[in-house]
Amino acid sequence: MTSIRYNGEDLNYRVSLSKNYKSGASILKEITVPSKSGKLIPLGQLVTTEITDNILMINHYDGDRSVTVYGDLDTTVNTSRKVTQAIQKEFSSRLDGDPTIRLIFGGEEKDTQEALQSLFQALLLALLGIYFILVILFNSFLQPFLVMSSIPFTFTGIVFAFYIHSMTFGFVALIGLIGLMGIVVNNALIMIMFMNYSKKDNQITLEGLADSATKRLRLICLTTLTTAAGLFPTAYGFGGDNAFLVPMIMAIAWGLIFASVITLFLVPSLYLIQYRGLARLENFNQRFFK
Repeated sequence: MTSIRYNGEDLNYRVSLSKNYKSGASILKEITVPSKSGKLIPLGQLVTTEITDNILMINHYDGDRSVTVYGDLDTTVNTSRKVTQAIQKEFSSRLDGDPTIRLIFGGEEKDTQEALQSLFQALLLALLGIYFILVILFNSFLQPFLVMSSIPFTFTGIVFAFYIHSMTFGFVALIGLIGLMGIVVNNALIMIMFMNYSKKDNQITLEGLADSATKRLRLICLTTLTTAAGLFPTAYGFGGDNAFLVPMIMAIAWGLIFASVITLFLVPSLYLIQYRGLARLENFNQRFFK
């Protein structure tokens, strides 16, 4: 590639051979060049060729000599993750025996790992944000844990849904999980706030918790069913299928259903356990530190 100056401007241009002359280095000898008399002479009759290493071009990565191998992947046959694992398995014995060799993956696999790392950071920030908002709301450092106790059980619904639908939990589904964390705490939040208001003389009984859960049953079921009903048409492709959004919507819908069912049983139980634990701790302090 070079350039010429024409009408005061530098014009870049490249002279390239046709595809017929790019099948191998030996075919270069068949290229013809005109002589002084205008006769076309094969280049092989005028020059001698030799294939050698280009010592002026030594690639480096992080200061070390490197060799880069590129490849295109047919996603209908395999995935970048499986190909990466196969390469690591093939070269693991050689890498263990020679500490001077490193195997670094780029391309789609590198982008996926960086994206997952960013998502896990977002997941942690989302959990911290939810916790501190609940601390301000309840004026307590313990009750937010009761509200957030339903979050781990969303995994149960997601695993179940993706298993029965033979789907792979991937990047988009993880985005749905992060969004789901802010949704599932709503039912537990309603439950615990109602229990706090229903306490009589600051006393909690098993019958009182059961009564509170019964009174909140209709509200929790209605909010869960209306949300799921709005998500299922997209998840199951009614009116059009969107392959990109389906994993995310599926994770939100089924995770919400399972978390809501757990909320009705788990949250009141943990609420009672926390109350009894704090009561025993208070009695212990009064007995020994009064």
